[in-house]
Amino acid sequence: MAGSVCNIISNGVFYRWGFYAPDGPALDEVRKLVDAGKILPVVEAQFPFTQVPQAFQKLEQGHARGKTVIRVAEEETSQAEDLVLDVGTETAESEQGAQGTAQHN
Repeated sequence: MAGSVCNIISNGVFYRWGFYAPDGPALDEVRKLVDAGKILPVVEAQFPFTQVPQAFQKLEQGHARGKTVIRVAEEETSQAEDLVLDVGTETAESEQGAQGTAQHN
């Protein structure tokens, strides 16, 4: 009877709990498996940092079959790439200008 009550309460889903202490060598092994592609995370949804509220709404709906990822570095990377492109363009333009000046002299 107790099993059927638990089954009804949890909608037929079985839960197991585990508590783990931090373990550096074990995490190193997990990292090696991830790097080797033997452990792949299941990602259900990805959101840019600007859409954090929408990501939380998705989480609150439940029924997740994977991780919800917030992309933070993407915006910083694109800004850094824009800066590099701008600097590269300015450098190329000033080099062309210098060559043009040298040709006129």
